[in-house]
Amino acid sequence: MLTFLIVASISLVCLTNASTSKDHVKWSEPVKCIPKNGSTTDYCVYTSSEFAGGRGISFFTTPAIIEKIKQLPAFTKVDVHKNAHSLEDPPWEIQYIHGRGNGIFATKQLHRGDTIITELPLGVYHADALAPDSELGYIYLHTAFMQLPEPSQKLYLSTVGGSGDPIMERVNKNSFGAEISGASHLLVYPETAVCIPFPFFPAGPMLTQFSF
Repeated sequence: MLTFLIVASISLVCLTNASTSKDHVKWSEPVKCIPKNGSTTDYCVYTSSEFAGGRGISFFTTPAIIEKIKQLPAFTKVDVHKNAHSLEDPPWEIQYIHGRGNGIFATKQLHRGDTIITELPLGVYHADALAPDSELGYIYLHTAFMQLPEPSQKLYLSTVGGSGDPIMERVNKNSFGAEISGASHLLVYPETAVCIPFPFFPAGPMLTQFSF
């Protein structure tokens, strides 16, 4: 339902039924994994600097989950993201709300199902890999950030941070929760984070966030 202040929702399909076709994704940096140290789960950093026309994307997740992600249309279909970040004459504007921060307000009549904004994440992080005060996890989170193209790093840092770790604070304040292959992940959409507060949504096969 649309009111004066637009509330975002996302209609996407979960990743659990990804196909297992031939490996075609080439990571731009060597895969880096946290030493297990008694743990039964691997968490690794995967970066594609060519994703979405050079915007780039970094994952910090398990090898099993990344294998499913690699088979999604986000990686298998050409030009699937060509309409993302198209902000010419958007049907909204950003205004500051005293005591609440930025909000997105409609500038024309909108109807159920109208697309408001379409964005792609820069970072996708397995929630369990970022346990509170996990120094090792923070190191690999920084690796995932530093492997992004420089323009995307600047965009990432343009979001609201805090007094703690400069990357983790931005994840805490600007990420959107998603369930990927049955596991909780945090996705950073810098452009969307400026005006939409902390929802939890399923991620979809395009790795694209549609707000309606």
